[in-house]
Order: sequence, then structure tokens, then C-alpha cells
Amino acid sequence: MFAYKPTLKKTALITGATGTLGRHLAHTMTQAGYRVILNYRTQTKAAAALARSLVPAPQLVAADVTDEKAVTKMFKKIGPVDILINTVGNFIYQPLRTTSNEAFTECIANNLFSAWYCMQAAVPAMRQKRFGRIINFGSSGADQITARPFTAPYYIAKTGLLVLTRSLAKELTGSGVTVNMISPGILPTSEVKLSGAPVISLDDIARAVLFLVDDTNSSLNGVNLEVNAGWRPE
Repeated sequence: MFAYKPTLKKTALITGATGTLGRHLAHTMTQAGYRVILNYRTQTKAAAALARSLVPAPQLVAADVTDEKAVTKMFKKIGPVDILINTVGNFIYQPLRTTSNEAFTECIANNLFSAWYCMQAAVPAMRQKRFGRIINFGSSGADQITARPFTAPYYIAKTGLLVLTRSLAKELTGSGVTVNMISPGILPTSEVKLSGAPVISLDDIARAVLFLVDDTNSSLNGVNLEVNAGWRPE
């Protein structure tokens, strides 16, 4: 599907690999010539089925990336990675008045702390090698601070992730490590479909990932690449 090949065989860790986006990126990165490591939390059968569909077979690693200790243990098992793609992040769509503390906290942990823990674990080795590519996933409109009555916890996390992405990118300037974000619009599997919002193909997102992880794109750092066909939520 994609002609791009890395100049050297590099290792890419994809978190949340059993999700729709994670699965698609697992195929994309494998076909592009990367050595892929797939993280999942509890979906052992789905992870095994995904691994069987990929050639060469990827390494599988079970870990809850919203748990700092679990992330530390995971990185001790898999070792250094060249590329980190954080796809973990659940979505809730309901008024704040009916959102429980548990649901609010879980949404923040899934979308923000999971990426933070993984970046903390991955960056030291990347800096030592003077090469690294980190891709975080936001959402169209994450750069806009406004009222989000039905998606407030989600956008609090995604806007926070954008601040984190740009802050770490600035701190790592000149190190050979880049930190960028991709903010998609409505995906084919999105639980909520909005009138007038175009559906974004997973292939378009995969192309954006390949573009940002390219060995030669060292100047693309702190970018928030919106893949949304020009649509943004109000």
C-alpha cells in the first residue's frame, strides 16, 4: 500500500494495538519495513490474531499503559524503541452532570497519562541514540479552548496532550528526537457521527504517520497535523 521504506530497520512500538486505529497502523508499519511491537491490555485473543496476520510476526507485550509501573515493566521487557506511537485513548460523549468521577478520571488517564508514561520511558534511550520519533494522537479542535458540553473530559485530555507534545518537542530540540501529534476528524469507527463532518479514512491517517516518522523529517517537531478534510468541531 505504501512505497516508503526506512533507511535502516527501526523498531516501532504501537500502544493500544488491538483498537481499530492501532490494528491499521500495525499493518502499515509492518508493510513499510519496520520491526513492530504491539502493546495491548487485556485482548489477548485479538492481539494474537493480529500478530498472525502480519509478516514478519510482531512482538506482543501486554501492559496497561495508564499504569506507570506497568509501563516501566513493559519497557524493561522490550528494550529501546526508535518510534513510539500512542493510540490509546477512550472517548466519552455525555453531559458533565451525568459523568461520574470514575469515567472522568479514566478518560484523562487513557488519553493523557498513558502517553506521558510511555514517553517518559522511551525518551532516554532515544536521546542516547540521537534518534527518535514520537507520535501522539489528538483530535480535531484540540488546539481550541472552548466549551465542550458533551466531550469535556476527552478534550481536556487531548488539549493537555497537545501542550505536552509541544513542550517536550521544544525541550528535545536538537537531540534527534521529534514529538508530534496527529489530530484526526471523524473516523469510520467513531461512536458519534456529526452532520456535515466528513469521515476520514484510516489510510489517510496512516500516511500522516509514515510522513512524520520518516528518518529525514527531523525538522518536523512539535507539529499538530490535523487530518480532518478541513472540518473542525464547533
